[in-house]
Amino acid sequence: MRRAAQQDSSRVMGKKELTKNSIIVFATTFISSASTFIFQIMMGRSMDMDSFGWFNVLISIQLIFSVFTGALILLFTHHAAMFWTLEEKGKLHGLYTSAWRIVAVIAVASTCVVPLSSPLWMETLRIESILSVILASLLIASYFLQAVPLAFVRGMQKFHFFFYGLGGSGIFKVLLGALFIYMGITVEKALFALILSVVLSIVLIHRLIIPLFIGIPAKGVDVSREEMTSYGTRAVAAIFFPMFFINVDMILVRSLFEPEISGHYAAFGVFGKLIFLGGQIVAVALFPATVSGDTAKIPIGNDLIGRAIVLVLLGGGTAVALSVAFPERILYMLFKIDDPSTAALLPYYCGFILAVSVLLIEANHRLARKQYGFLRVAIIASLLQVAGIIHFSGSLENLLKFQLALFTATAGVRVFSLLLDSREGLPVVRENEGG
Repeated sequence: MRRAAQQDSSRVMGKKELTKNSIIVFATTFISSASTFIFQIMMGRSMDMDSFGWFNVLISIQLIFSVFTGALILLFTHHAAMFWTLEEKGKLHGLYTSAWRIVAVIAVASTCVVPLSSPLWMETLRIESILSVILASLLIASYFLQAVPLAFVRGMQKFHFFFYGLGGSGIFKVLLGALFIYMGITVEKALFALILSVVLSIVLIHRLIIPLFIGIPAKGVDVSREEMTSYGTRAVAAIFFPMFFINVDMILVRSLFEPEISGHYAAFGVFGKLIFLGGQIVAVALFPATVSGDTAKIPIGNDLIGRAIVLVLLGGGTAVALSVAFPERILYMLFKIDDPSTAALLPYYCGFILAVSVLLIEANHRLARKQYGFLRVAIIASLLQVAGIIHFSGSLENLLKFQLALFTATAGVRVFSLLLDSREGLPVVRENEGG
């Protein structure tokens, strides 16, 4: 089977295919995330700053849970890419069926965990409605369900399916947001609009995948539970840290600073996450490409990671430059924030997000190759971040400068590590690599 995979290089993504698929993913994610961005602007201009901060704290909680969603996507993508490259369509069908059963159980559990735990943190985070917490838990569950179709279109590199599903649901989200603003927007209505848009994407992508399995009986997957658990655990960690880095600050700022300041920080987050989006776009294309290349014994990984980092730095660097040149215009145009002292802090936040985006690319590259040593650095960085946020809680400017310095240094070290690996010609797959 591996010989067949080597012969069929058409299933392995090279540098041109990475760029092509990155463009498709960019178009898809641009529509999806532009719609999210527009949705956030609509909410920010329609809600008071306290409610907007409350809404974004619940979104940040959902994003932290998305660590597990992202891990499931990487786990299923990894195995789907292998079976697709090896032309094991029966096993691919079997994995797809099993994935739905696994994720359904997790989704049900998530709808219970968040509301039941809410008495422990609602008051601290100034959450005023249990209904909003319940809706946030349903949003988390819907993203767990969305993990299955997203993972398989990535693993099979059917990125046009990705385009139809996420693009369509993004447009639907904006229309719903406009309708609810007309009806009188609340945090609960905003969350409900997001839930409906995710459900639509699940339905659209699933309907595109199903015809691929017509006439192909599902076969058992010969991957041990121990192997999937081991890889899944590391995938959780790999996704957890980038998401933790860009969301724990939002939660801590909400609890340590005044509501208006947390609202301003939420505005930073909306603009800054456009930069992180660039990293996610490239990572979506990079991960299955690296897995397919390694499965077929075609050594393309080092070339791909270099190109991926350059793409992220070009896109993210442009956004950082805009935040330096026009911070006041950006915040006023998008959120009606007219405060020069607040606007002056936007470039620090954007630089911090760009550094985390580079770390995201490295994490996906390492995980695709089953190299896990980067997790040690991520653990240290997360502990330093939390300690720094608490220490600098008296000054938002010092807090942002600290995060920028910490993650720029961390990203620099990790990129240097990749350069050393490339020059030393390290083997393609190393289960317990320490670098």
